[in-house]
Amino acid sequence: MANVVNKQEHGGKRWVIGSGGSFDVASGGEIDVESGGSLKLDGTAITSTAAELNILDTVTSTAAELNILDGVTADKDEINLLDTATAGTVVASKAVIVDASKDIDQIGVDVLSLTGQAGARSQGTLMGAGTDASPATSASADHAIELRYESTATSGTSRAEYIRLYSAGAGQDNDAVRFFHTCEAALTGAHGQHCSLNFGASGSASGLATALRTTLHVPDSALTGGNYAALQGEVYMDGNSSDISGVTKSSILRLVVSGGDATARNTIKNALYLSCESGSGKMVQVATGAPGNQTGSIRIDVNGTTRYLMFWDAQAST
Repeated sequence: MANVVNKQEHGGKRWVIGSGGSFDVASGGEIDVESGGSLKLDGTAITSTAAELNILDTVTSTAAELNILDGVTADKDEINLLDTATAGTVVASKAVIVDASKDIDQIGVDVLSLTGQAGARSQGTLMGAGTDASPATSASADHAIELRYESTATSGTSRAEYIRLYSAGAGQDNDAVRFFHTCEAALTGAHGQHCSLNFGASGSASGLATALRTTLHVPDSALTGGNYAALQGEVYMDGNSSDISGVTKSSILRLVVSGGDATARNTIKNALYLSCESGSGKMVQVATGAPGNQTGSIRIDVNGTTRYLMFWDAQAST
């Protein structure tokens, strides 16, 4: 202990414990730093209060566990977004976490903008992928969007998808749905839209069954101006050099019975079905007299042979 120097410096300003010495407080004793005083470690004053230091009294974390927080910049509100969050289930005002299968049961999104496998982010108001200059792309023959839905309801009307547009601004030219297919290579077949209706082993319909149904709703009031139709088939020429004369067959409307054998195909008896009012001056008139003057014809193709539908300038007389 000869090398230990314990002394009180001149003036009583501090005590010095020599190298190898110690300052012991006996059981029941205490060191009390009064207000205005400070406790230093290696010359640095400890600014924590006793209450703040006592928080550590029940901490059981290891140094490695505490170091996980190194670099965290989130505040308490951001961390609380994880509180009560359940994997695979959406909880209001909480973070969304996928489950082990990378699934989420149900989620509502105000605006969803997708880039797809490649392409720019869409500017769609509610949902979209890609832009005209940079569309979402894929090298696989697959479906960009696929919905498969089964309804087991026994009444009412089920729809796999329902889209309705409300046009509330005058002067617009709008479409509820626009399908647009652009061919950029030599394809074996191309369709702007392909609608199909088929039946399972026990499937049938006791009422109307159509692969495509278009309905023009006429309001309970008189319309004026404009051209109205329930269905329009249009061939549009993109420019003055447009020429379709070199194709095998072309038409505005194509009616085809295909599949099965000749016996099956022969069960389709009508190329056209009309259900409308009939009588003098109406769409259909049943008459025995001669019609007016024959003024022209409409060219059609029947099984590869050119035929003509004649038309007259007046209905036949009854």
